[in-house]
Amino acid sequence: MAEASFLFGWAPEKTLDMPAIRFFALMRTGRKLKEQKEAAHYAALCDIASISLGDSKYYQEVRSSFVKRAYPQETQERKALDPTDPKTGEIVTSLFNEAQRFH
Repeated sequence: MAEASFLFGWAPEKTLDMPAIRFFALMRTGRKLKEQKEAAHYAALCDIASISLGDSKYYQEVRSSFVKRAYPQETQERKALDPTDPKTGEIVTSLFNEAQRFH
């Protein structure tokens, strides 16, 4: 029970009130997530330790991967079309032309 409180931040009263099947399912999932997080952390430490073995390009690749992990919302590609790009107008026009062919 102390481990579930540690993993999820629950008070002992909260864990004692839940059904046992839910408690053990959450405990198993929590352990799995904790192990995955620790494995990712250790892999990152290996990457950091190996920087001195590589060249500046390797350093930049490792650094950029950690920046992407730290700030994922800023490094994601945009899925929307840029309305100021002339190619966007061509794409939309051709889309409508193709749609009219089917009607």
